[in-house]
Amino acid sequence: MLQNSQLRKDIAALYEIKKRLLKTAEPDGDTPTKIELEALKAEAVLAQAIKALEAMDDLISDD
Repeated sequence: MLQNSQLRKDIAALYEIKKRLLKTAEPDGDTPTKIELEALKAEAVLAQAIKALEAMDDLISDD
């Protein structure tokens, strides 16, 4: 099982990736590009993963 501090480091790293994905997803013009749309899809999946890991972190913290 992951130690709590390692889990928190992993969550922080995922937040950084999420931030970069959102920057990639920012439209340069009026119509979003395929890359922007795919970045938004990936960001949504990543947000769900972060939420699940934070729930695990809460469980570990409660022990």
